[in-house]
Amino acid sequence: MYNVLNQDNATGGHGAVLQLLWDVFKQKYDNGYGALGLAYIPLVGLFFCANASLCANARMAYAFSRDGAMPGARIWRQLNRGSHLPVKACWLMAMLALLLTLPCVYNDLFFATVSAGSVVALSLSYGIPICLRIFHNKYSFIPGPFNLGWAGRPLAVVACFWIVLTSVVFTLPTTYPVTPGSANYTAALIMAVLTVAAFLFYAPGFGGKVWFTGPAPNLD
Repeated sequence: MYNVLNQDNATGGHGAVLQLLWDVFKQKYDNGYGALGLAYIPLVGLFFCANASLCANARMAYAFSRDGAMPGARIWRQLNRGSHLPVKACWLMAMLALLLTLPCVYNDLFFATVSAGSVVALSLSYGIPICLRIFHNKYSFIPGPFNLGWAGRPLAVVACFWIVLTSVVFTLPTTYPVTPGSANYTAALIMAVLTVAAFLFYAPGFGGKVWFTGPAPNLD
């Protein structure tokens, strides 16, 4: 592991997987440039993952704006006349993602924190409705066209357990000894986001609790 992360190797200690591929190609073919070709495979996957994330974020931005729960809602809920898509909301999310990831170019620790924090936040967002399903009155729950029947609640318990487990794992330090330059700041990032969100909602006078009246009705 020390050789893979050594700052004097081909990747400067910044890419463990790429360095492993480089070493394999160099040992077999006397040069490691074949690793660069293989590196494009995960890069293509990352490109499509980024597009899927951008789509999901734009969809949420449009939904929140439609309900009036987002600053500048009148702008972000507008649909393009030609495509009938929230193009402005897409550009907003793209610019915010760019601003968030720019420091990652110069700071590997920031990249690791944002990546792990994004995974934990996404998992928790899925876990909230699953957890509510466990404690919801089964007689008032209206199942959809597809449902798991009697297995719904047991599987929900397993899913919640798995989400809690993975969330804890992603907040653990990855190197020892733990120093300010190698610590895992994922938990701090999640707590900061939750604190800001709670403040913006419960703040007296201007918080969302004062003016937000709930989702806009979409049924006749």
